[in-house]
Amino acid sequence: MPDPVLMARSRLANAVKDGGDVDAARKALTVAKLEREVRRALDAFPPLDEQTKADVARLLTGGGA
Repeated sequence: MPDPVLMARSRLANAVKDGGDVDAARKALTVAKLEREVRRALDAFPPLDEQTKADVARLLTGGGA
């Protein structure tokens, strides 16, 4: 499976080169990087308990820390 971050970087490069939607491509790259880092962080820990899952979900949905 291709790396989503590399694919997003490629789409950004093409958008810059071809005059495409650079802002959307930058956002997609940021989201791909964030998703990768969240996955790495979660993979490094044992399974989360329900309270920790709720805390992380609140952070990701804009509910604050």
